[in-house]
Amino acid sequence: MVHLDSLEHHGAMYWRPEQRAWSADPAEVVKALQKDGFREYKHEVVTRGRSRTAWGGMWQGLDPRNGTMATVTWVMHMLPPDIYVFIEVGGRWIEGRADESESRDDATRSLDHALAV
Repeated sequence: MVHLDSLEHHGAMYWRPEQRAWSADPAEVVKALQKDGFREYKHEVVTRGRSRTAWGGMWQGLDPRNGTMATVTWVMHMLPPDIYVFIEVGGRWIEGRADESESRDDATRSLDHALAV
């Protein structure tokens, strides 16, 4: 998956081995999967409280060329503020290597952008 790999290569997502999750903007992950051929099948966002603040969500896409399903699930983690992203393609979890150091420091991500998925 060329576009998904490119996100990691350019530092737009990095593996957090202690959480077994990616730290990334889920909207960018979804865009990369769409560029890699996946078409949206399902999209849900979980909100909380009167402010309707997003706390997480799920996106599923189907590659019509071969029937492969991709799922992106994300959840807001408050301390430190970050979005944890879990990616599954064709029934296999996409994980980074545990021996890699984080390529970026912990930065607060904009949930507004993440909701644009």
